[in-house]
Amino acid sequence: MKRMLFFGGVATLTALALGNVSSVMSAPSQNTGVMSVASRLELVDQYCACCHDEDVKDGDFAFGDVDLAHPDRDAEQVEKVILKLRTGMMPPVGMPRPDDDSLMALAAALETDIDRVAAASPNPGRPALYRLNRTEY
Repeated sequence: MKRMLFFGGVATLTALALGNVSSVMSAPSQNTGVMSVASRLELVDQYCACCHDEDVKDGDFAFGDVDLAHPDRDAEQVEKVILKLRTGMMPPVGMPRPDDDSLMALAAALETDIDRVAAASPNPGRPALYRLNRTEY
């Protein structure tokens, strides 16, 4: 939860700095997270694969390593992708870009899939501090 709030804050601050507030602030209400896997693959192949394929691998990231049908398997990498899409950092300036609605729909679909799996099997982690019992003391 803290991670999502942190990324949301970073995305908002970055958008404010870039002057792209309207697309970041209105994104969750516009997109429901429904985008077919075929549409995701088509969008990534058309706009992202030229820089993020196995050969070029800009930023040490390739979409070949990520399964877009099951983004929860690579949640850490996909969260970075979502952050860059939401803040308008990718595709970079000067490269062909899809319309903002398509980018936000892709980000929302990936986010929805990750959240759905995380909600089905939550892992709160281990408590940081706990009281010792008599045997442990």
